[in-house]
Amino acid sequence: MVLGDSFPSSLREAATEQRLVPGAVLYLEVTFPEDSNTKEKYLVIVATVEPDVLALVINTEVHPFVASKPELARCQLVIDKAGHPFLSYDSFLACHKTLSLPHAQVVGDLVSDMSRYRGEISEQMRTQICGVMMTQPKQISKSIRDAIVAGLSASGCADDGTDSVG
Repeated sequence: MVLGDSFPSSLREAATEQRLVPGAVLYLEVTFPEDSNTKEKYLVIVATVEPDVLALVINTEVHPFVASKPELARCQLVIDKAGHPFLSYDSFLACHKTLSLPHAQVVGDLVSDMSRYRGEISEQMRTQICGVMMTQPKQISKSIRDAIVAGLSASGCADDGTDSVG
């Protein structure tokens, strides 16, 4: 239990809405479309496309299939523990596909357990995600990639014509 859990639901909901912005990191139970199993995963919120929020998944390792495909492997960004204290170790942000989550469900999950909000990604990570979205994942539609760049652009992800992907 965190301190926020002791506040009234209306205050928790207002606080949740303020924190549910691109760059926020959440730890939620999710069911992936290709898998019926529910897993707890770290997620980076990257955009809102009503009525959903779009997230990228943080993984402990790159799946062998993804690693074997250069066009997918280029979309895996290292997210370091040093810059992201909510992580237990360096991990990978999968930028080759988004996960769409119902906004109301995410808010409900966070209101019922405020500890599921873990913080925000670094400015460097925001810039790297924008770089990938501007140059890489053809599996994500251009309109969604544009929404992600716009969502993260408040933190300096403007398209300056440079490729910041390493």
